[in-house]
Amino acid sequence: MEDCVDRVGKAKFVTKLDLLKGYWQVPLTKRASEISAFVTPDAFLQYKVLPFGLKNAPATFQRLMNQVLANVKHCEAYLDDVVCYSDTWNSHLQTLEEVFSRFQAANLTLNLAKCEFCHATVTYLGKEVGHGTVRPLEAKVQAIVEFPVPKSKRDLRRFLGMAGYYRNFCKNFSDVVKPLTDILRKAVSFNWDTKCEIAFESLKTLLCNAPVLAAPDFSRPFKLEVDASGTGAGAVLLQEDDYGIDHP
Repeated sequence: MEDCVDRVGKAKFVTKLDLLKGYWQVPLTKRASEISAFVTPDAFLQYKVLPFGLKNAPATFQRLMNQVLANVKHCEAYLDDVVCYSDTWNSHLQTLEEVFSRFQAANLTLNLAKCEFCHATVTYLGKEVGHGTVRPLEAKVQAIVEFPVPKSKRDLRRFLGMAGYYRNFCKNFSDVVKPLTDILRKAVSFNWDTKCEIAFESLKTLLCNAPVLAAPDFSRPFKLEVDASGTGAGAVLLQEDDYGIDHP
């Protein structure tokens, strides 16, 4: 996922495509249809297409997308979210033409209402990407900021799961959340103390002030800064921008 975001982030033109009820566009074989059977009070039924909820449905759909879009340059697919990205207008149109041709040959239908064509930035995999930058979604960050004080380990795991998705934007993330992860251990009871409260609020502050990351340019050199303490190790990957400033 992160590789997809990195590749898309550098582009000047980005198009996001959404497939209409993606799984339902995958027909089942006779044997697979039999396995999907279920009983209702009125009838014995079988699916003719791939239903939502099957354990292997995501992997099956991803294989389909990989086959349909194989060898298409400047195009990434994560399940039913497809993104096309280019540095020039003409190359972007060529990529879109190739993708549409592949979809038509595979009898796949787009959900036009959810498609975004030829934008400078788009929302992709929980981040705003494009035009050389990657940043967290404001709505997602706001949900984390408004998260109430956890009352149980389950609440805390949910909070850390939400915040952890944006850990790359937070300096010293592991050190900051250590008081919170410590009370998630099996042998430790849930005791919300002052250290936990400070860590909880500090993490929210970090996310509110999260830096905008530069999309990596793999044709230019990188710098790696590292640090370590008794409780954790950290590193930040930097790249010099057009103004000679090192940017994470």
